[in-house]
Amino acid sequence: MFALTLIAALATSASTLPLPQDGGGVFTPFPSNTTITYCQGSTASDICSMSVGTGTLAAEVCTPLEWSGIGIAQSPNNSCSFTLFTGTTSCDSNATTEKTGYAVPRGEGVTCVDVGVLDGGRYQKASGVWSCG
Repeated sequence: MFALTLIAALATSASTLPLPQDGGGVFTPFPSNTTITYCQGSTASDICSMSVGTGTLAAEVCTPLEWSGIGIAQSPNNSCSFTLFTGTTSCDSNATTEKTGYAVPRGEGVTCVDVGVLDGGRYQKASGVWSCG
């Protein structure tokens, strides 16, 4: 009987405690993909040259690159990054490859990356991995 009284007393006091308040924001999960624009010609961090196509860049997936530059769509709610591997189409890090990281800031614009493949991938090789979080 004492245990039942104790449980009832605890339940009554717990129900009077204040509940946590919502911070007002909506949880935004990290995106699983973004849009990529393929470019030919010179590319600067904020200017992608002539667009020759578009595709989808999946998060944490190695993507072979066959263009001189790419434009990566920014996420409105998340800062992301892109790692470029020059000298390989399989994102390998070894003595013959160069690994360069790029910040893809939160926003509505496009971050351009100079990939440097000028022959469509025949002899010049590059690949990259996009990630958020």
